[in-house]
Amino acid sequence: MKFILISSIVLLWSKLNEIDLIRQIGEEYPEIRWPMTSTDRKICYDQFDAMGEKQNPDTGLSIDQLLTRHGYPVQRINVTTEDGYILGVYRIPFSPKSSIGVAKKAVLLQHGQGANGLAWLVQSGPRNLADRGFDVFILNARGNTYSQGHVDPAMTPDNVKYWDFSFHEMGIYDLSAIIEMVTETTGNNAMFYVGHSMGTAMLAVLLSTRPEYNTRTLTGFLLSPAIQFGRTAPQLKFFTRGSNYFQYFFNKFLQGKYEGNKIIEKYTGKRPEYLCAKKRDACGCNQIRLKIPQFKRI
Repeated sequence: MKFILISSIVLLWSKLNEIDLIRQIGEEYPEIRWPMTSTDRKICYDQFDAMGEKQNPDTGLSIDQLLTRHGYPVQRINVTTEDGYILGVYRIPFSPKSSIGVAKKAVLLQHGQGANGLAWLVQSGPRNLADRGFDVFILNARGNTYSQGHVDPAMTPDNVKYWDFSFHEMGIYDLSAIIEMVTETTGNNAMFYVGHSMGTAMLAVLLSTRPEYNTRTLTGFLLSPAIQFGRTAPQLKFFTRGSNYFQYFFNKFLQGKYEGNKIIEKYTGKRPEYLCAKKRDACGCNQIRLKIPQFKRI
């Protein structure tokens, strides 16, 4: 009962502060105060009119299906970590537009929190890297759709013990295992790394706790780096101090897991990939999508 009361107060308090938080961000970063102008919205609607009633053929495809549809070779490589988790890594070994048999530098793409490797394919970044001669590896952190295996048959996503990890374990175990796999697969002892949000925290954890991997990273490109909380908005610092309550909620009521896709489908009647697929909804979805990162001021 105490937990429910505290959670209700937190949610109410966050709603009351939401407008003030957006105002603060708008003052500091005026270029993102209104992510979607009337001109942007008109462009969005025009694009949908040009498509007619056709569905984007990429909608609903998995990583390998999407790459194959665009004519790129793809390999799934299962990587087992020191603590027994099995990760699904997808490799683009070459591009139809690049030379085959030429030595290539490897580049690792690590997604952020609540996402998976498919996030990199919303745009053509991985394909462009392959076109320019890189050996591309799209990573999937433990626990997401593509990385839910474990060497212990009892450690399934329905077992709350499966979820006893954080970005710390993802850094010291997941990334180290993946780097060793890439070296064994390609012969590259050192490689490039591109991380988004949580993906940047994972690299920071690895390089600080296992310094031998510093020489294995040619360059780390950190997008929206989530390394320390020095610039976190005051309203959000409250949530960091209450993290134990949220952990209790996930363990007690959700068996340690947060299935955002299923929650969205339950309350909207649509799978997330189809939710914004119609003209009526898409441009509003775009505005929400652009506003969400504003709350991650780290």
